[in-house]
Amino acid sequence: MATTSAFTVPALLLPALLKTGLDFDVDAVAILKKHGVDVQTLAMDSGRVPAERFHAVMEELAQATENPALGLSYAHHFSYDYIPEMASYLISVNTLAEAMKAYIWMAELFGTFVHVYFESDDTLYTVRIGFAVGTPYWVSRLFAECSFAMVTRISTQKAGPDFKLAKVCFSHNDQAAVPVYKNAFRCPVAINQDFDSISIPLTLMHSPVEQHSPALKALSQFQVEQRMSALSGDKTIAETLHSLLTQHPYLMAQGIDECASRLYLTGRTLQRKLKTLDTTYRQVCESVRRELATSLLAGKSSIDQISDLLCFSDRRSFTRAFQTWEGMTPSAYRKHLRDQSAG
Repeated sequence: MATTSAFTVPALLLPALLKTGLDFDVDAVAILKKHGVDVQTLAMDSGRVPAERFHAVMEELAQATENPALGLSYAHHFSYDYIPEMASYLISVNTLAEAMKAYIWMAELFGTFVHVYFESDDTLYTVRIGFAVGTPYWVSRLFAECSFAMVTRISTQKAGPDFKLAKVCFSHNDQAAVPVYKNAFRCPVAINQDFDSISIPLTLMHSPVEQHSPALKALSQFQVEQRMSALSGDKTIAETLHSLLTQHPYLMAQGIDECASRLYLTGRTLQRKLKTLDTTYRQVCESVRRELATSLLAGKSSIDQISDLLCFSDRRSFTRAFQTWEGMTPSAYRKHLRDQSAG
């Protein structure tokens, strides 16, 4: 059975979280930092955050905003900035049933602890969400509230103002949220249910919408599936560390413990994980420095500036290291690049 500590959520959820905080004059950045999440060092399109930390942030944000349905406010700000192909897909679908494929993709982004089921009878089409045992309360609640609000918004955009939900169910028992839900969804709402679900009249699901594009739908679906494949592919810890240091080379001056904390690990655990991959923290740093050095020398930064950026103690140390890597000094390498360009 999965444990809570094994769950992670995509970092692309964070920008909307920050905007939600602004709506209520709450400093969400400070709350994130308090719980060990630094938005400045996260790759929003591919990074992930431990679910228990996200849970702690959501819990504190809910208390600070006094918002009984925080996920609905969050949904107002969530966009597909980091997955534009998904937005293209939703624009181009022919029916609301086709749009529900985006639900599966969003669940895939969250990982194995979210499961989406589609059910239908003679009158209703129902999307039911299940969560693995141990999923933090605020993580599951945010996913349910936000996704239901987005289904409503997208369906209204595609089917027009006549679109109406049949019923919404939530597994939590927060009575304070019910009036907000009823105002937002304009349909019967039930809480304290066995699962979270949203139901839509079946006749609306397969009715063609006016604006659609089969060609764009096919292309964007292919692009989304390619993106999902890349996002779900597990990076090794060495690749993750390499990416972190490439984006934030100043961390190399702060040592392994600081870098490990950005990956939600201890320095000792990071060392152990790297050892299983037959590499070390020092080797990863050297690889990053070499790649950045050769790239930066092709630009206009001075050698002293490059040395400082790559956290060498002085220019001589940088020169010695570079000679080891490339068999020539940084100045000679830069001249070589310029000669090649001129030729």
